[in-house]
Amino acid sequence: MQGNGNSGEVIEIKLSHILLVLLIIFVLVLFTRKVFAKSAEPKFEENQNAIDLQRIISENATVSKHKEQLVQEADVGFKTERIENSSLPKGEEVITQAGINRKRKNNSCKNL
Repeated sequence: MQGNGNSGEVIEIKLSHILLVLLIIFVLVLFTRKVFAKSAEPKFEENQNAIDLQRIISENATVSKHKEQLVQEADVGFKTERIENSSLPKGEEVITQAGINRKRKNNSCKNL
């Protein structure tokens, strides 16, 4: 058997071999990297399942070809103006502006 001095040398040799292998692996990884982006111009895939937007819009959009005009009448409220006057006999009043019954027309258009 060999003495303690020789076993230290064996450990040093094994460690130097391990470090040499790690150094070789590091150099190989560092200098053999592949570059995937070789051109500055991007390349696009062609869409094999294109959506026909014009067909979808024409199927789902409603186009109105007929219109109907609707005229609705509504009563408009009025206000009669009265001014208090103490010189008039009790129960009498003077109307300064009489209200007029009117109707308002609402015009609208309905798509059929």
